[in-house]
Amino acid sequence: ERSKKRAGAMQGGASEELVRLRKVGEALDACNKQGTPSKRKKDEMINPPLDTLKVEDEILMSPIADAMLMKGRDIFANSVALPIAWLHFDASVEESRRRKHERVKEGAAFVLRLQQMCRSGLLDKYFAFWSFFAEEEFYLIVEPILFWCVDYRLARQMNWIVCGGLLWGNLLKDVFQLPRPAKVEPKVWVPHSATQIDSTACRDFGFPSTHAMNSVSNSLFAVLYYLEYYGSGASASTYALLLACMLIWIFCIAFGRLYLGVHSPMDVKGGLILGTVLALIARFCGKFVDGYLLEMPYGG
Repeated sequence: ERSKKRAGAMQGGASEELVRLRKVGEALDACNKQGTPSKRKKDEMINPPLDTLKVEDEILMSPIADAMLMKGRDIFANSVALPIAWLHFDASVEESRRRKHERVKEGAAFVLRLQQMCRSGLLDKYFAFWSFFAEEEFYLIVEPILFWCVDYRLARQMNWIVCGGLLWGNLLKDVFQLPRPAKVEPKVWVPHSATQIDSTACRDFGFPSTHAMNSVSNSLFAVLYYLEYYGSGASASTYALLLACMLIWIFCIAFGRLYLGVHSPMDVKGGLILGTVLALIARFCGKFVDGYLLEMPYGG
C-alpha cells in the first residue's frame, strides 16, 4: 500500500474521487475520536489514504505563502494549457474542457464497442503486460542499465524526456480535468490488473494519456538518437527494423490504453501528438542543453 502511495506521488495527477475520499477520511477521523485512548489501541486507529488530502492542505507554510504558491501554480498550469486550447480553436481552457468533455462521452462509447468486438483472455493479458512499459518502475529498471551498459549520453538525455513527459502530461491532466471512459460509461471494462500496475490506480484524470505520450517520445527519440550517432553506415534493413520496432512499441502501448478501457481515443491522440512534439524538441535542443550542462563547473 505504501509503495502504491509513493508511486502515485511520482506519477502525479489529481484524483477524480478526491471529494468523496476526503469525506471518507473525515468520517474515519470521527470514528477514531470515539472512545478514550485506553479503550482504543494505537494500532487500531484507522488511517485514511493520503490522497484524501488536498494539495494545499499538505503545504502548510503560511496562509499568505500557500495562497501565493497555489496562485503561481494555477498561472503556470494555464499558461502551458492555453496554447493547446488555442490550437483547438478554443478561446480558453475552460471552454476547451467543456467541449472535450462531450468528446469523452463519444470516446467512451467507442471504447465499449471496441471491447465488445475484440476482447479475449489472451489479449487481456497481452495489453496489460505492455502497459508496464510506460510506468515509472520500468524506467527505474532501464535507466541504470542504459547508464552502465549502453550509452551514458543517451541515458542522460532519455532521463530528461521521461521526467519532462511525466511532468508535462500530468500537469495537463490536472488542468483539463477530463474523466476516464469508465467514469462516463460504467459498462466499460477496466481490468483489476490495470489498476494494480498503474501508479495512480487509474484514479487520475484522462487527458492526455501519458502512456501514449511516453511510448512516442521515448521510442522516437531513441531512433533519432541512433540515426544521428550510429546510423551513418546503417543498411536499409536496419532502418526498416528500427521503424518496425518503434511502431510496434507505440501501437501496443497506445492501443492497449483503449483496449483496457482506461483512456478514450481523444486521450490517446493527445498523448501521441504531445509525445511527438517532445521527442522533436529533445532531438534538436537536447544536445545543446546537454553540452551546456556538462561545461558548467558542477554540471558534469
